[in-house]
Amino acid sequence: MLGKLSRRVLMLLRRRQFDADLDEEMRLHRELREQEQIERGLSAKEAHYAAQRRFGNDLVLREESRDMWGWNWPEHFGLDIRYGLWTLRKNPGFRTVAVVTLGKSRDYGLGTRENSEQPSPPPPYDLSLSLGERVDCSRRFHQPERAG
Repeated sequence: MLGKLSRRVLMLLRRRQFDADLDEEMRLHRELREQEQIERGLSAKEAHYAAQRRFGNDLVLREESRDMWGWNWPEHFGLDIRYGLWTLRKNPGFRTVAVVTLGKSRDYGLGTRENSEQPSPPPPYDLSLSLGERVDCSRRFHQPERAG
């Protein structure tokens, strides 16, 4: 576990060296495949294309290798932060809406927390009638007239 963690941290710190080593290793594998194809009787050009097809997409292989050897999330998080700041700087309308929305949500969140800590009592209901008081139910429950 500790070895895996140290390898990933080291890969983060030496990213350029890792990328250079990975490119070199991929190039050597491609050249070996190309040499095998030439030994089978293909021309140099055909062998180059056959080795490329067999080897696959360089970009996909690099990403898979980075995922296995290191952490991509710190780099992606940094890129997301940079893009967000760039967007806020370039679009003043969006910046205004974002700031107002965040301010409103902050105020709402603080108010909700304060209200949840000290709930207010329910309003009092007075359903009692005094003795001798008459209730006129005819206004509350109006019956429509029937047509004759």
